[in-house]
Amino acid sequence: MTKVFLSWSGPIALDLARAFKSAIEIPFNTKCFLSSEIPTGTKWPEELDVALNDCSFAILFLTPASMRSDWMLWEAGMLWKRYKRANRICPLLIGLDHEDTPDPLKVYQQVGLPRRHAGESDEEYGAQLRANCEPLFKSLDETIREADHRSHDDLFVQRFTLAWSTLREPIVDAVTRSSQRSSDRDQIAVLTERLQRREHRERMLMDAMEGPAYFMDEDYTIRNVNNAASTFFKIPPGRQTIPINDFLAHVEPYLVDVENVRAHFEETFSDPRRAPDLDFEVIDYRHPRYGLIRIRKVGAALPGRLPDNRARGWVVVFNLESVEKSEEYYSDHTVAVTAALGNTIRTHGARSTGGSVPGAAPPPKGRSAER
Repeated sequence: MTKVFLSWSGPIALDLARAFKSAIEIPFNTKCFLSSEIPTGTKWPEELDVALNDCSFAILFLTPASMRSDWMLWEAGMLWKRYKRANRICPLLIGLDHEDTPDPLKVYQQVGLPRRHAGESDEEYGAQLRANCEPLFKSLDETIREADHRSHDDLFVQRFTLAWSTLREPIVDAVTRSSQRSSDRDQIAVLTERLQRREHRERMLMDAMEGPAYFMDEDYTIRNVNNAASTFFKIPPGRQTIPINDFLAHVEPYLVDVENVRAHFEETFSDPRRAPDLDFEVIDYRHPRYGLIRIRKVGAALPGRLPDNRARGWVVVFNLESVEKSEEYYSDHTVAVTAALGNTIRTHGARSTGGSVPGAAPPPKGRSAER
């Protein structure tokens, strides 16, 4: 009896894999392996390894979600490496195009389940799905005949018709569900991009800077103050949004020539329509702990509010040209950077990207029917 390996990940792929198993086992006299049916208490890695070794035909149920699954990529890699045993490997694309699949899987003849076009009737859509699926079943039938050393017979049409009568509705349901999720993901991606387009250029740029930095918006309000600037300028806790005049009043006791600093700002930023793309200024600053510090301020303009980006804002970075008590400053700075990196690692964790090319030998850790 020919053994068929059904590879899946996610609820859409699992539901369709179960439907395929029910539809093809009796008409085509096959035994299908579905990992979700491994009995409780069984050593599932051994069961999986045996199934991968014994199969003569494999169907990969590929959805947008399963394409991101380590399990799918691992199983595809094992099938790839054991290609001589798995005579036929058929990727079944659900809500995907050929271009969406990893390059190693593109070498196999794929079967696509297209989305319904506007105005397409149930009969027309069903006929197209059937026509697309028929080559997969012909390939399965040929594999079975080769394994059983049988010559060609005239029963394929009957076997395929019987299987299709069971599969048509589950296939339509899978494509519909996958298309809905793809639409949701597209909308989320657009909204995320809009948010990141602003936040990324403010927060991420600021967080990446080791030196003191802040973002000043088009209303000349300082916000998104990074940790170094907050510590350096002794900004009170919780004051992450400060009008420029309040900020200047706060740092005035430490500025050597506050009048020149104010005059430079008023001259440079008096007319928002002529606000500069770049702003340079040298400032002498008496720090309570580090003594006299010479700062070179650099302001770089960024596009402002979405969606038109007509308004502007500035990322302002302070480069320290000289520090009177440099040993204390760099000692404190090293501790602060190390702590920030530690928080980042604890927050985000060490992420393994896995491999986009199938074939990694060890399977992913952990396993469940909802993989």
